[in-house]
Amino acid sequence: ESNLDTVFREEDISSRKFAPWQLVQACAGFGKMYAVIIRPDPKFFKLYRGSYPLLVLTLGILMSVLLSFVVHTVVHRRELMQARLDENTTSLRKTVEMYGRMARNSGTVSLKILQNARFKDVSDSSTAIFGYAPEEMEKLRFFDLYPDSFPPKDMDQVFSLLRNGGEMYTHRHALKRKDGEIRWFISFLEPLVDENTGERFLAVTSTDITTEHNAEVTLRTSENKYKSLVEDMADVIWEIDADSCKFVYMSPALTVATGGLTPEMVIGHAVDEV
Repeated sequence: ESNLDTVFREEDISSRKFAPWQLVQACAGFGKMYAVIIRPDPKFFKLYRGSYPLLVLTLGILMSVLLSFVVHTVVHRRELMQARLDENTTSLRKTVEMYGRMARNSGTVSLKILQNARFKDVSDSSTAIFGYAPEEMEKLRFFDLYPDSFPPKDMDQVFSLLRNGGEMYTHRHALKRKDGEIRWFISFLEPLVDENTGERFLAVTSTDITTEHNAEVTLRTSENKYKSLVEDMADVIWEIDADSCKFVYMSPALTVATGGLTPEMVIGHAVDEV
């Protein structure tokens, strides 16, 4: 984009103004040059009855008209090219702004984790997602963002990838924003090697999944709540697979009702086997 801003500009010669005597002098000069260099047929002189100055002036006018047409064409084409360049520059800027907004609002940030555990090449979306500008992120170590309340269970795996390399790894974890808010992310860690230094680093793409995580927690809580209600009931509740006619769930009340059968003894068996 910066290269497109550098446009070659020079004075437009079509905007210059000439005095009448300068135009006559220019025409005479062109005509004289044509008469000396091209040397028209002598019969051509007879049309002007040997008037050499008139011939020179006529030829000069013709050459001037031709030159004016060429200059006008060149200037016009240059103006068209400049207009197209300006239009393309404007379109490119709008495209860059659009994709920039998409990246900032997508909830995804890309970055590198170096051997010293610090960030590098952090995308601009970090400001909206983590609350830290890219230059602030590069002063932190990646584990500085992990909250004490939700320490990652696979930290050893992350360090192993950073030091020894390996296959791409999916890392689900919580991070603490600059304002203290806890957000959940799924990160894809790809161990790579810098071609210049030979050092390993992790190419990371992290996506905010806080909404999905909270929904899963709520669903799991509700499931456990209703499961507890069912298991505390005195009535025997079971679930049978429609295709195999086998028990897939049996409430603990079975033991009291039968005087000895447990859910584990029934689950997986067909109805006619119990």
